[in-house]
Amino acid sequence: FLRASRPPPPRAAPPAAAAPAAVLPGTDAATLVAAAGAVPLPSAAHLPAAELVEAARQLDASEAWGVALSGSQWGAVAAAAGGVLAKEVLYRETHRIGIDTRSPTLIANAWHHRSDALSSVVAGVGVVGGAMGATALDPLAGLVVAGMVA
Repeated sequence: FLRASRPPPPRAAPPAAAAPAAVLPGTDAATLVAAAGAVPLPSAAHLPAAELVEAARQLDASEAWGVALSGSQWGAVAAAAGGVLAKEVLYRETHRIGIDTRSPTLIANAWHHRSDALSSVVAGVGVVGGAMGATALDPLAGLVVAGMVA
């Protein structure tokens, strides 16, 4: 069933880059929120979930990007963003392993992860659009996600 193959060649380490402010010691989500007005996705990937939730709560009291979201809406946006990030990581790793092992099943599963990420994007757009006054956008996004799942 599984055949032995040579291990793939070692990957070269990426060049060292300057650390972004979000990964400096002592920098927490509250400091990021105060400094930038929002937690950017690329630098939020390393933060513990509790810090992300606290950052979302602090953003609840403010307006970011001209959009006032309630606490539950920020939670929905955070969940959608986290889903996009997690599913994209799963897509990349599963696809890489599928290519390395020449497994069509793993490659197909990788694309399933990518479609899940896209449905999270649609959900996030629906929540933010609804908060911006386009009230029909949230249920429309729900229909689009339902169509993607079906």
